[in-house]
Amino acid sequence: MQGVLIDLDGVIYENGQMIPGADKVIRWLQAQHLPFLFLTNTTSVCRQALVARLAGMGIIVTEQQILTPIVAAARWIERFCPGPVALFLPQASQVDLRLEPGQILAPDCIEDAACVVVGDLAEAWDFSVMNRAFRLLMSDAQPAFLGLGMSRYWRNEGALQLDAGPFIQALEYATGRDAWQLGKPVDDFFLAGARMLGSEPGQTLMVGDDMFSDIQGAQQAGMQTLLVRTGKFRMLDMERSTRPDGVLDSIAELPQWFTL
Repeated sequence: MQGVLIDLDGVIYENGQMIPGADKVIRWLQAQHLPFLFLTNTTSVCRQALVARLAGMGIIVTEQQILTPIVAAARWIERFCPGPVALFLPQASQVDLRLEPGQILAPDCIEDAACVVVGDLAEAWDFSVMNRAFRLLMSDAQPAFLGLGMSRYWRNEGALQLDAGPFIQALEYATGRDAWQLGKPVDDFFLAGARMLGSEPGQTLMVGDDMFSDIQGAQQAGMQTLLVRTGKFRMLDMERSTRPDGVLDSIAELPQWFTL
């Protein structure tokens, strides 16, 4: 194996608490000089905050070892979107877009956007916010539509919670437009992670807790996959047609899997 991609929420930590043994696994990967990258659909916080959260768990990594849909969006906007950007993202995560204040459309504007970026607003979604996104996308300007992370749900405080995917799809349905998707399960996102590791897709392993976003997405990118029984894992997942290359009780079993 040339490289390992690892989901964060549900794999490394859950409900803000580290999954037992996750820190030892990361240190094991580092000792083995096996390149790894955290590949997450998180759009609610910036990479700096994720680095600090992991450091509090004894896991020392850099921002460059984390790839999020917002990082992918920053690259896309830099290449293709010279005009104002309408952001439907938490303020805390917008720093990773590296936008100047003048590039961000005022929150009360419903026209003149060159790009509409939709991520996970969680409880901040309401009718007026959703309707503003709808109006912007329906305007004569026809702004680009970026959907950041198509995860359907995640586990928070022991309960399942809607993620960004359902809101992006609601806007797709209402506008009749398809979002340009950035993040899991899009295969380009996995392939970008592999390139960052210098790893060939067939020699790259994805470790995740989501059968759709992590396992199916990585397999479509030609990668090997491991499903963990933590996070959003449910026994019903094992009845799906998608089959991971292995199933672990938690990421703590990863070193043992490598020796099988």
